[in-house]
Amino acid sequence: MRRAVGFPPRGGKKRGGVSALYRRSVFVFGILAIVLGFGILVRTAYDGGGTFGYAFGALFVALGAARLYILRKT
Repeated sequence: MRRAVGFPPRGGKKRGGVSALYRRSVFVFGILAIVLGFGILVRTAYDGGGTFGYAFGALFVALGAARLYILRKT
């Protein structure tokens, strides 16, 4: 079977390198979102609370957790 010119074979270096870099960056940004979310929650509690701060922090934690969950499932 002949292949089209310009396309790397399946599982080639180009695809694996980009995929690994993408997965690593998604992991790093997921962890970063969780850390920022907990930071927002702690800072909000330290300043005496506020609905917006708690909601914003919880959303960041949920965003990071969802990114890590989806990354693990794929």
